[in-house]
Amino acid sequence: MDGAEIMRDKTLWTRLEYEASALLSCSTDRDLRRFWVDGFIPEAFARTSRGLDVKGTTWIGEGPRTQHQYSFVASVPRGELNRQTEDFKIESLLFDHKQQLLTIVIANITQAASLESPGP
Repeated sequence: MDGAEIMRDKTLWTRLEYEASALLSCSTDRDLRRFWVDGFIPEAFARTSRGLDVKGTTWIGEGPRTQHQYSFVASVPRGELNRQTEDFKIESLLFDHKQQLLTIVIANITQAASLESPGP
């Protein structure tokens, strides 16, 4: 897939929404557990030495009634561009509430997921 196809891949973005929300909900940082992802709106992509960085807007839920508009960057490695979207895993997720930025690195299927939160 190329960048335009990745941006139009609704299955990928829906799956990423659920995977990111699951990581937040089981974070070792109890403060992050109240947040969840309510959709991604991809707006642009850039080719990188790693693959593609897709940038856009996402809505982050906080508890049952509040949502915040965030920016996001999703890094998709070259090796994952031709795989089925069902096979991807999140390598890392950086949630920066102050900057309202969500950064996600998609890994090869064999890599484990980790979750990071910037210090206060």
